[in-house]
Amino acid sequence: MMHLTLLILIYYSAASLEWPERTAAAVTILLTNTLFLLAFVFIWLNFIQSGRQTVCVGYDRRCYWVDGVITGFGAQRIAFSALIQLVINLTPVLAVYIISTRHRRRLMQR
Repeated sequence: MMHLTLLILIYYSAASLEWPERTAAAVTILLTNTLFLLAFVFIWLNFIQSGRQTVCVGYDRRCYWVDGVITGFGAQRIAFSALIQLVINLTPVLAVYIISTRHRRRLMQR
């Protein structure tokens, strides 16, 4: 829900500036995803630190964070989760772009 709210607000802000359509779309996508990832990571870090959490996994007990302090493994885990969020957010955009590009090529060939 937060991502959609950001997307709508940024899209209408970019549209009000009367930029070219592709520029407005690129700025909207980049800014929306950047702000969403920053908020996602900030909220997650805040929950970890305020909750004094400890998360350890595996047989050798690799800990992501201990008593609210993030370890190297935890930083990798957060970065990987943020990357997954980015892929989830950009996949539909790239799919629509590829489909529209193919459609335009077909129309130009006729």
